Amino acid sequence: MKERILNFLIHGFRFYKIADKTSHPHYLSWALIEHPEPHFHLPEYFGTIVFE
Repeated sequence: MKERILNFLIHGFRFYKIADKTSHPHYLSWALIEHPEPHFHLPEYFGTIVFE
C-alpha cells in the first residue's frame, strides 16, 4: 500500500466589492459582516479557504 501524504494550506480570505462612487452605491461580500457600517477589513469576518 502506498503512503498518502496530504499537503494543504488553510488561509483566511476576504472577497468583497465596493462601488461607493457610482450613481447607485452598493457593497457586496461573500462572508456575512455584521457591522453597523461597511467594513471589510475586520479579521473576525474573514472566511476560510483550504487549498489542497
